[in-house]
Amino acid sequence: MKLFLSFLFLIAQQTGINAQEAEQENDIIHEFKSFTDTHKNEKVYLHTDRRFYSPGDLLWYQSYVVNATNNQPSQLSKVVWVELYSKTNNLISRQKILSNNGYGHGQLELPKSLEPGSYLLRSYTALMRNYPEEFMFEKEIVVVDSTIKPLDPSGNDLGLQFFPEGGHLVNGIKSKVAFKAVNSGGLGVHLKGEIVDQYDSIITEFITEHNGMGVFSITPTEGKKYKARVNNYPMELDLPTPKELGYVLEVNNAKKNTFDVFIRSNVPNSGGQQSLVIHSKGKVIYTFEPRLKVGENKLTIPKIHLPDGISHVTLFDENNNIIADRLIHVTGQKSQISIELESSSFDKRSKVSAKIVSQNQQSIDGVFSVSIIDLGQTLDSIPDQTIVSELLLSSDLKGYVEKPTYYFDSSNPLAKSHLDLLMLVQGWTRFSWNSITALKTNEEKYLAEKGLEINGRVLNERGNKALENGTVTFLNKNVIPTVFKQASTDANGRFTMKDVKFYEGDQVVFQAVNKRGATNVSLQLDTFNTEHPPLANSKRGSMQFNFSDGDFTNFSDHHQKREYIKATYEFDSTRFRDLGEYVIQGKKLIQRQGNRGNVYGQSDYTVDFRKIDTSPYHNPFQALQGRIPGVKIEIGGTDVKISLRNSVGYENNTPLSQLMPLILLDNHAMRYEELTSIPPSSIDRVEVYKGNSASAFGSEGAAGVIAFYSKVEKDILDEDGKGAISMTLPGGYNRPLEFYSPKYYPDNVNNTIPDQRLLLHWEPMLFFTNESQKTIEFYNTDRETNVLINVQGLSSDGSVFNASKLYKISK
Repeated sequence: MKLFLSFLFLIAQQTGINAQEAEQENDIIHEFKSFTDTHKNEKVYLHTDRRFYSPGDLLWYQSYVVNATNNQPSQLSKVVWVELYSKTNNLISRQKILSNNGYGHGQLELPKSLEPGSYLLRSYTALMRNYPEEFMFEKEIVVVDSTIKPLDPSGNDLGLQFFPEGGHLVNGIKSKVAFKAVNSGGLGVHLKGEIVDQYDSIITEFITEHNGMGVFSITPTEGKKYKARVNNYPMELDLPTPKELGYVLEVNNAKKNTFDVFIRSNVPNSGGQQSLVIHSKGKVIYTFEPRLKVGENKLTIPKIHLPDGISHVTLFDENNNIIADRLIHVTGQKSQISIELESSSFDKRSKVSAKIVSQNQQSIDGVFSVSIIDLGQTLDSIPDQTIVSELLLSSDLKGYVEKPTYYFDSSNPLAKSHLDLLMLVQGWTRFSWNSITALKTNEEKYLAEKGLEINGRVLNERGNKALENGTVTFLNKNVIPTVFKQASTDANGRFTMKDVKFYEGDQVVFQAVNKRGATNVSLQLDTFNTEHPPLANSKRGSMQFNFSDGDFTNFSDHHQKREYIKATYEFDSTRFRDLGEYVIQGKKLIQRQGNRGNVYGQSDYTVDFRKIDTSPYHNPFQALQGRIPGVKIEIGGTDVKISLRNSVGYENNTPLSQLMPLILLDNHAMRYEELTSIPPSSIDRVEVYKGNSASAFGSEGAAGVIAFYSKVEKDILDEDGKGAISMTLPGGYNRPLEFYSPKYYPDNVNNTIPDQRLLLHWEPMLFFTNESQKTIEFYNTDRETNVLINVQGLSSDGSVFNASKLYKISK
């Protein structure tokens, strides 16, 4: 803080400006803080396996839900909506997925009847519906067959807009004016033109620099009017009318560690006190109270306290009205990853080990997703929309951003200046002052969905009288652990069950009883809400295909070849393989079918949860504390540390951080944080293995084993299930499938089934637990081709990651 204050003191000494910490609250800071405290918001990003598909393909994706103010994984919403729209804005598919602590994954089957062309993938949470639809996640995908034709990106219509830096032109003050030229599809177009006055005198010329954007300078003269003419196009457009008196705000953001702010004024003896505020994502970083003089006023401001992404430089008058406003972008990218391979070329059907490594070997606590594709069979290339470009740029802008990853290419010397140009022409942002003042009085209509919700009513057997103090039990045996919920009815017979877990197609069980426990009642369930928010068009650009008819034919031919292989050999590499249920025996996973009993021999200790009042506890670990001799359990939120005395690791004096026993739930290995989300009331018993008893688990049981077993149906339903109703509910989560790809060993590497996979590997939910590197393994195909590995991810502190790597498959 001393460095921060001394820097502000230096600014004040050099400029005569009263600089203050953002913590010293004034009206503006109070408004921002009040808004972010009372109006929670989220962002969603979907990492898809690719962008180009064939009809009938599976689109694989991982969802990342973050707090909109800091990009940290959000724990507010557990339901993420995913939708697919046609080019004519017709809803084709809609599903919801379970988000655990900000992360989820799933797949979307593209109907075989889909016509070729561009489609829109949209995703959001209920909380995001309190804000404009333009800030929901959108991604254009393309469905290709041999009949698709390249789109004409030019169009006949031309749109041209001018944006004076800071917002206004002022007579007698030199200003930068940015402009954006787009076609009818919203894509930038190249053009040249000139600025003329009312006497047709040429003042200056202008030309686009990047994606239809450009900038020129002009000093307006009192009494003159200005317009733009476009070369070789019948267009004339008036420039904004200059003000007689006012302020011009200019920012130079070219330096690495600081940026310069110039405030130029022709206002003599301006009354009142102006405020210059630097704010980002709803948080005020710096505030200044400048004593502005006629002419130029300059500030040099450090970037060290600015977060990565978009910030506002806003000049307010004494009544907190905006005088001038300018966006800047900071790309510190403090955290980065790389992909390391043993070679740049590999043999067919060989195993590839790809190592994901953090920069400077810094530990990462986060979740990643990996896509590996054959570039020879697709029109895809290195993604031009990633979690980095989305969370640090596009998600905070209202409007379509063309090829956003371009601006994050550190090897391109023009990328930074073009990004600053984008800041000059881009429209309204998520956290602008105007948006905050407009939304602050709005009551939030949509709350964060904490899970699926079931509502209904219990009546007497005839259905003509509401039953108060009845009990409704829900049971779902299709998930691990078995889910059961209970709810009581009110005076109107109504009940609500929150955070219910069930998937599409799950056969679930309901049982309703009256206050005496009798089952001769009638149960009515409410219909599920199918309403969806309107579709915003502002972020949709025409998909520009830089491909020939031959490229599309080649794509389609490869698809037909894969379909032939699938039909001939009954091999479908895009689908999952049902792995059944596994238990651990030695170092191998041995498959078992549905055995929930004690399959590992006699345990050292058993805890019967049926004899425990679990109501005071939030998770099973809390209920276990102090109940098992020799077991030490430390809990902090979802962070759990457990050590078992007399385990092999304990006797070898292994550090406590590595003495974490294996956790099983109904014979499935579980992550600790996954088990903390399970209600302890659903647990039947716990078996503890340590020392010799854990030898059946091999090295995985060196620190001991704690096996949890969930209750079965007979332990949950009254009267042995009498009156229970089995049904398939609509509105469940999309059930994530497991991506399958073959593994080649000496005994099967020469099998005759052709391997022509386009998607070599898809791995969502790749956890980094305070690790600096992670290795993934997969196998190559039969094709001599180029392969692209793309890794994207998010850490618990809000850092975003993206890396790509190319290699070849040779003979």
